[in-house]
Amino acid sequence: HDGRYMVKTISQFEKTTLIKILPNYYEFLKKYHDSMVIKFCGFHEIDTKTFVVMVNVFDTDREIHDIYDLKGSKVGRSNRGRSGVKKDLDLQRKINLDPQIKQQFLDQIT
Repeated sequence: HDGRYMVKTISQFEKTTLIKILPNYYEFLKKYHDSMVIKFCGFHEIDTKTFVVMVNVFDTDREIHDIYDLKGSKVGRSNRGRSGVKKDLDLQRKINLDPQIKQQFLDQIT
């Protein structure tokens, strides 16, 4: 195990959604190959379990200060001050990016 990939089980709804967005997702990653969006590299089913293989975004030489699980929702999206992974509503500070990275990010989300 070299830490380069992560395996995650997904629900039936997530499976259906991933299949639906896959063509647009693929085209997006072709256009923005350096995107910060998670990169899926496998989609598998064994018996009744469905799982995906993703590039591990935490496999980096950079120091990680905080981890956020951002989904773009406000419903149930806070860890209520507990330690660990933060969620959408916990992001209450300004994020400073290098100007070039900031522009790349803005290009991708607009």
